[in-house]
Amino acid sequence: MSDSFFARFIRRKGKGKGKAGRNDASNTSPEPRQKTFGLNPLISTAAETQQDQVVTGAAASENFPVDIIALHGITGDAFDTWTAPNGVLWLRDFLLHDLPGARVFSYGYDASVFFTKATGDIDSYARTLLEGIKQKRLGQNRTRSIIFICYSMGGLVLKRAINIATLTDSIYRNVREYCYGIIFLSTPHRGSTGTSFPKLLTGVVNLATPILSRFIGRNRKELIELLDKDAPGLEQMSLDFSDNLFNIGIASFVEEMITTPARDRIVDDHTSFIGSPGERRVYLGGCDHGTVCRFEERDNNYNLILGILREWCNAAVGHDKTRVDEIQDCLKRLKTSHQAEPEAHLISVAKPQNGTFEWIKNRPGFRDLSQAQSSRLIHVTGMPGCGKSVLAASLFKELKQLEKFKAKGFYACNGGDASRRAAQNVLSSLVAQLFIAGVEKLSDHQLTEMFEAVPLPVGFDTFDPLAEIVARACQCSHFKSLIVIDALDECDPGRDREKLVRLFTEIIQAKGNVAITAIVLSRPYWDISFEELDARSYFHIDLDGEGDMQKDLRAFVEKNVDKFVSKRKGYGPFRDDIFTRIFNRARGPQSGMFLMVELLIDLLDRSTDSSLRGMRDTIDSLPNTLEIIYQRIWEGIDESDQEYARHMMTWILTMFGSVKVDTLADALAHEAFLASEGDISDDAMEEARPRDLASDLKRVLGPLIRISGDYEHQYVRVTHQTVKEYFMPSNGKPLDVVEAKRPSLEKDFHIHIASICVLGLVLYEREFTGDWRNGDAPPVSLTLPLSGWTYIWKRELTPFRAYAKYECIKHRWAARDAGESQKEIDEFDILFRRTVRQAEYWLDDTAEKPFWWSTEEGWLDDD
Repeated sequence: MSDSFFARFIRRKGKGKGKAGRNDASNTSPEPRQKTFGLNPLISTAAETQQDQVVTGAAASENFPVDIIALHGITGDAFDTWTAPNGVLWLRDFLLHDLPGARVFSYGYDASVFFTKATGDIDSYARTLLEGIKQKRLGQNRTRSIIFICYSMGGLVLKRAINIATLTDSIYRNVREYCYGIIFLSTPHRGSTGTSFPKLLTGVVNLATPILSRFIGRNRKELIELLDKDAPGLEQMSLDFSDNLFNIGIASFVEEMITTPARDRIVDDHTSFIGSPGERRVYLGGCDHGTVCRFEERDNNYNLILGILREWCNAAVGHDKTRVDEIQDCLKRLKTSHQAEPEAHLISVAKPQNGTFEWIKNRPGFRDLSQAQSSRLIHVTGMPGCGKSVLAASLFKELKQLEKFKAKGFYACNGGDASRRAAQNVLSSLVAQLFIAGVEKLSDHQLTEMFEAVPLPVGFDTFDPLAEIVARACQCSHFKSLIVIDALDECDPGRDREKLVRLFTEIIQAKGNVAITAIVLSRPYWDISFEELDARSYFHIDLDGEGDMQKDLRAFVEKNVDKFVSKRKGYGPFRDDIFTRIFNRARGPQSGMFLMVELLIDLLDRSTDSSLRGMRDTIDSLPNTLEIIYQRIWEGIDESDQEYARHMMTWILTMFGSVKVDTLADALAHEAFLASEGDISDDAMEEARPRDLASDLKRVLGPLIRISGDYEHQYVRVTHQTVKEYFMPSNGKPLDVVEAKRPSLEKDFHIHIASICVLGLVLYEREFTGDWRNGDAPPVSLTLPLSGWTYIWKRELTPFRAYAKYECIKHRWAARDAGESQKEIDEFDILFRRTVRQAEYWLDDTAEKPFWWSTEEGWLDDD
C-alpha cells in the first residue's frame, strides 16, 4: 500500500520515470537507505528562501516557531515519498519558505515489505518517533507547538505514538500536550480494501522464492494485513486515539482518483475520515494514492494544505499570554470560593449504617464500574428521607479512591440556599474541582482553546460558557472524571435545570470523550430524565422500588429502637410494639423512611409521661407524616425559648452555603452591635459572641437541625430539605400542614443579614474613633495591614468577615428577589456606598477584591 505499491512498484511496471512517477533507489534495493531512518531535519539555502518569499508573498516579519513533522507510509522513505517527479521535495522547497521560523522534519522508518529482513512494527516505529521528537525538543524548544503531516500508514504510526504518550509513557507527555494539529493524507483509519492486491503479491513471492528469502529477506505479509479493511487492531487503536483527541485539530485529505491497477480508490471516504467533532474533510482533485503526497508546484492542492497549516500556526503561536493569565486567575478564584463547599457538605452528612446500601454495588452500572472504559450515567431516584444524600456522599468518598478517576467533582444542591440551587453554581463548582486536578497539565494553547468562547471574568458566572467548559473538559484525557450531583431536584426548576440535564446527556452521548462517570441523585420528578441515553450508558435505580431497601430499613429501625430502649428502660416491654409501629410508618409511601425513624425515636425520647398508659398513648399517637412530626417538635419547644428558636431558625435557613457554627456565632455578635448602636470594641464583641452555640442550638431546636464535624470545624444545617419546605413553603413544595399552625419566620431577613455584612466588612480591631455608619475611614497615609484596620481583603479575618466578603451582595440581591422591604433595601444601598465602597480610596492595589466589586453605576442591581 501507499507510495511504493502503486506509485512505484506496480504503476508503469516499475519501468522508466514516466509522467506520474520516477524510479527510486528503494525500488531496486532490497533495503531502504538507513541514513533516512529517524527524524531528519529539512534545511534549505538562504537564496532559495529569498526567492520563494518573492513567489509566495510571505512577509519578512512573519515567524512561526512551530515544529512540523511528516511521516511516510508503508515501503516509503523520508525523502522519496514527498518528492515529485520533477525533483521538488515540497516539505523543504515550499513549506520551509511559506512558514518562516518553522522547523520541518521528515521521519523515516523501515517499513519495507518486499525481500526484507526488517521486523519492526507499528509500536516500535511509534516509540522511535517519540524518542526522536523528545531529543529534538530540549530547552526552549519544549514549548513549540507540533503539527504532524501523515501519509497513509504514517497516520497509524502517529496514532499509536499519541496513545503511548497519553496513556502509558509519561516521559513523552510533552508531545501530546503540544500537539496542535494533524493532517492525514489518505490514511486508512478503518483499513483499506486496496491492501488485497499487495497482500496477494507478497504471498505469491514468499511461496515462489523460499530459498531466496533466506538470503535477501522475506515479504512482510503481516504488516500489510494490519491495513485490511476493518482490521481488529485498527479498531482498538482508533478507539484509544479518539479518547485522546481533545484540543487537537484534525484535517483529513483524501484522494479522488483510482490508482491503477486497482478498481477503486485505495483509501475511500469510509476509511479516510475519523469522524471526530470538528474534523476538516478535504478532497484533493486529480490525485490518486501515489500522488496525494507530492506536489510539483504550488497548485491548488498544495495551497489547501498550506492554508490549514498557516491557520494552525497562527493560532498556535498567536495566543494571547494575557488571556492565559486571565484564565488562570479566574480558575484560582473559583478554587478559592468553591473548594470548601464539597468538603463541608461531605463532613456534615452522616455515614450509612453498617451493612446498609451494600447491595447497590451489585446493581447494573456499579457492578463493573472499576473496569468500565466508556462513559455512563447512573440516575438514583427516591422520595425524601430515603437516604439519597447519605448514599451520594458515601459513593463519592469510596469511588474517588479508584485510580481510573483523574478528576473528581461533587455537588449537593440545596433548595433552601439560593447560592446552591442555581444551575450555574453547580457548574462553577464542578469546574473549580475538576481543574484542581487537571489545569496544571494543560499547555497554554490547550487552555486557551478550552476557554475560547468564555468571556472573562463574567463567563464564570453564567450558565452557557460554564457548560461549554465542562463539556470540553470531559473530552480531555486529563479529566477522566467522576461527577456526583446530589439533590438535583432542589436545583432551580425551569430552563436552566433542563439545560443541566441536557448537558450531561450530551456529555455521555458525545463521541471521542474519555470515560466519564456521572452519578445523579434526585426525587423522581418527570422533568429530570436521562432516558434518551442508550442502555449501555444509562442506568436507573429506583430506591422506592428496591426490595433491599426494606431490608436496610428493618435493620436501621432495629438498631435505633434497641438503642432507645437501652436508654429508656421503661419502654423495654414495649420494644416489639415500638419496632412494628415505627417500621410500618417509615416504609409507607412518601413516609421519609430513615428520616422518619430518627424523628419518631426523638419524639418518644422527649415524652415525659412514663406511666404504662402514658407510654402506650405516646406510641399510639406517633405521627404518620414528616409534616406532623415537624409541627409537634416545634410546638414542643419551651415557650421561653420560642423567640430564640424562631430567630435562630431564620438565620440558619437564610444564610448561604454550609454554615460553620463559629461563623454564625460571629454573625450574632455583629448583629448585637448593629442593634446596640453603641461604641464598638474588641472586648464588647467578645462579650456578645455565643461561647457554646452548638449546644444552645441542639437544646432548643433538637432534631430539626444537625450539627456535624469536629469541634474546630462544626457545621449547622437543617436535618433535611423538607424542614425548609415546612417553614418556608414558598421556596419549596408546600407541605400538608394546617396553615394557621405553621410557624412564621422573621421577615426581611436577607437585607438584615446584608446590613450586618457591611459591619463585618468595615469593622476595625483596634483604635478608631470615627463613625463607621457615616463612612469615616482611616487616613490614606496608613499602610495596611499595619494600621489599626483589618479589612476583609486581608488574610487575618474573623469567621463572619470571610462570609460577608462573598455573601453580602448576594443577600442584597436575594432581598430584592424575595420582595423584601424596599425602604430597608434603599437604606442598605446608602450605607454600603458610605462604607464599603469608600474602601477603594485607601485599600491597597494588590488586595483581592470580591467577585461583585465594581465601580460602575447601578451595579448593585446587576447580578
